[in-house]
Amino acid sequence: MASTPSALAGLVHTLLVDLDPARATAVPHAQRAKDLTALQAAAAHLEAHWDAVLEAHRADPHLHQACVQLNHAIRNTAVPADEAHWLDVRDHLSPFYEAMVTALRRHGERVPTLHPTNVRRTLVHILSGLAVIAAFEWILTPVTAVWAAGVFCVVAWTLETSRRFSPAVNTVLMKLFKPIARDHERYRVNSSTWYGTALLLIAITAPHAIGMLGVMALAVGDPAAGYVGRRWGRFRLVGGKSLEGTLAFVAASLVGGLGYLAAVGHVPMTSAGFVLLPITAAVVGALTELLATRVDDNLAVPVITAWAGLLVQRLLA
Repeated sequence: MASTPSALAGLVHTLLVDLDPARATAVPHAQRAKDLTALQAAAAHLEAHWDAVLEAHRADPHLHQACVQLNHAIRNTAVPADEAHWLDVRDHLSPFYEAMVTALRRHGERVPTLHPTNVRRTLVHILSGLAVIAAFEWILTPVTAVWAAGVFCVVAWTLETSRRFSPAVNTVLMKLFKPIARDHERYRVNSSTWYGTALLLIAITAPHAIGMLGVMALAVGDPAAGYVGRRWGRFRLVGGKSLEGTLAFVAASLVGGLGYLAAVGHVPMTSAGFVLLPITAAVVGALTELLATRVDDNLAVPVITAWAGLLVQRLLA
């Protein structure tokens, strides 16, 4: 039985991860029904011991509200009659789970957020990265790249600030970007804002070729890691991420980086940098994505990867 809010959240996370359609081995309908019933019993147990459980967090109305809402959502979720309707259960519980995660993180409890399969989001992620690389290479100069990234960053943070102060603005933006948004972005800074910040830092500090290897690592490595990790991941590493996903990140980033350098011709194919720079981007990007549990990977991966490339470039000079 769940004796704490974080324990209940852990049970919900396990169920929601099992409901992801990308998993190679689907959990049988009967087992899912059993898991949901056990989760409902855990929610009832937690509610029966409400005062004792929340004593340590009594001064936090956000955690209390998140607990109440998640418990209510769990106890009012019916077991689907067939396999086809389990995604409805996932979509129903996910927003309440992410609200609980946000509340628990205020108390330093590292409860994992959800990264469900979203094909449209993945396509936007890849295409936006490739579009940025094309713009930096063939449209923008080093100076105009800083201005363009700066404008994007200011707009993104302005919207972010507005929705923090106005629930109505937050609701409108989440509805507008619902096809590609994740539930946790309702409560925390969204990925595109961190991405815009990363692009500004790269435009200021890294030459085009080095900086764009960082963008490429995020554009192709991150979705490869997510897909492979959800579908075939078995050997778990930091934060529930998998060895298989990390290796997929390295492979996809390396192929993307080599293809980019071959296409733009900034680094001679006969030089050591032609191989070492993409290898650095792939390995550093994968390690950053794996270890950056407290920083959004849309910020950490491209920036740290680009800076690692700068170091390698200076060592090769």
